[in-house]
Amino acid sequence: MIRALVLSHANVAHELLRAVEQIVGPVTGIEALSNEDFSVPQLAALVADRLHTQRMEQDPVVIFVDVQGGSCATAVLMAVPEDAEVAVIYGVNLPMLIGFATWRERTPFDDLIDQLVRRGRAAIMQAGAPA
Repeated sequence: MIRALVLSHANVAHELLRAVEQIVGPVTGIEALSNEDFSVPQLAALVADRLHTQRMEQDPVVIFVDVQGGSCATAVLMAVPEDAEVAVIYGVNLPMLIGFATWRERTPFDDLIDQLVRRGRAAIMQAGAPA
């Protein structure tokens, strides 16, 4: 099973996962983490620990991060080994996580990553503007 870690500032990751579960029901193999009360090195150590735990099953992992270039993104870059089967996606949003919860069991890892990025981008639009 493809697993996931959602990392954000404040409580955003936890609330996104709560919303996903309200929409699709309980989701296993996905965890939320906040940077709150952690320095970047502490957060990197926490991410590395969670990643190690998830990777013990040899499953690929997707790490969803709220903002590219922020402390969460920096911690992830410090924590992820180069040879790991881990994809990092910046700009996490609710449609992307719903896609992950519903597509991960039937979609190959590389294809899933492409689909998630496309789904996340497609969900961003101006109200009333032509699609």
